[in-house]
Amino acid sequence: MKHVCITFTPQASVQFSLAEINAIIECSKRHYDGTCRRLSLEHDAQGRPGLAVSIRNIILNTDEGYLHGLVAGQIDIMLKCLEQAHHYPDLDQKMCQNLADSLRVVFKRLTIIKIQSLEYK
Repeated sequence: MKHVCITFTPQASVQFSLAEINAIIECSKRHYDGTCRRLSLEHDAQGRPGLAVSIRNIILNTDEGYLHGLVAGQIDIMLKCLEQAHHYPDLDQKMCQNLADSLRVVFKRLTIIKIQSLEYK
């Protein structure tokens, strides 16, 4: 055996309100991209819910203080969904913008951590 390196994927602990996750689900349902729409699936071919629906179900069954562990790729997809929020006047635009801004900060931090970890190989 030859040990090459140790790697990890940084994960952020994030809390969502029910209104925030519902906004992500609504944006996901209406999105043009299939990857983004998968966030809002009630059940996929294997019977598993999409990520945003899973988070909503946890909030409904626990409380809004639950910490959800998300990696940069998951946050990136949520951000892509929220980019479409301005097309939907029925959504709270200010909340969607604030949520997107907050997720963008977390995404950047995760990306920086990942880059720094790659530099120490």
